[in-house]
Amino acid sequence: MRQSKYVVIQRGTLEVPLVFPDFETHSEMARGFKVVSAGFCNPPDSSDENWVCWGESVSLNVSSRKEDSVLLTRVLK
Repeated sequence: MRQSKYVVIQRGTLEVPLVFPDFETHSEMARGFKVVSAGFCNPPDSSDENWVCWGESVSLNVSSRKEDSVLLTRVLK
């Protein structure tokens, strides 16, 4: 399975995840937004019901958070 990238942006009081292909840069996808966290992710598979998030964005100098997996699962399920 090919990994994707993600950023979590702040929109007012909401945190909104954006998932995108790994050939895009975190900084391009987050341009103009306040970034909360960023990293890499995989969607749920047969052995896991949740999205899996890890790593960091070098271009944004921000890391993923433990709660990002829960956020992506809640919003994208």
